[in-house]
Amino acid sequence: LEVKSGENSGVIRAQNKWVAPDGTVTCTSEETLRVYARPANERLFDFDVTLKAGDKEVVLGDTKEGAMGIRVAETMRSKANKHNAGKPAGQIVLSSGVTGDDTWGKRAEWCDYYGPAGGKTLGVAIFDHPKNPRHPTWWHVRNYGLFAANPFGLHDFEKKPAGAGNMNIAPNQSVTFRYRFYMHEGDEKQGRVAERYKEYASEK
Repeated sequence: LEVKSGENSGVIRAQNKWVAPDGTVTCTSEETLRVYARPANERLFDFDVTLKAGDKEVVLGDTKEGAMGIRVAETMRSKANKHNAGKPAGQIVLSSGVTGDDTWGKRAEWCDYYGPAGGKTLGVAIFDHPKNPRHPTWWHVRNYGLFAANPFGLHDFEKKPAGAGNMNIAPNQSVTFRYRFYMHEGDEKQGRVAERYKEYASEK
């Protein structure tokens, strides 16, 4: 729909059809990727997605396997492996102050994962926007590098009945999710992650 560059940011906006095996379009999505011009030691981009149901209700199912996520570099993992000389080097931190393996399945405004990469300590944070459904989100984040914000996995995260995390989109209605990725040098304090989150939360 749009590809645009600029002095402060560039944007790619696309629309997609979600097509079932029988050819039925179950819903559509509009996705916006916005990349910002930042100092050399930072990277910053937003990913917004709006899902719109067609003539039938759409159910986003209860699962811990999702939803907005990445994998961190193997050297950054907080679990010992051959890429970090057999010593746990990375760390996971939530905005709530919870760290390490205890972060899995917990709710927080943001999560930061940092560790050694390319001779430096580097980190990446994912921000959950305050207007997102079920904010603050749960975090499906693991010591082997999996890192995802997940508002759906209540069955696993909260030990609730199967399907408790289902999110229904009524016919012809929509739901929007907004996330920011912030890549920085140092740990979450050196990277001023909490401050950057406040800036994001106040923008829109």
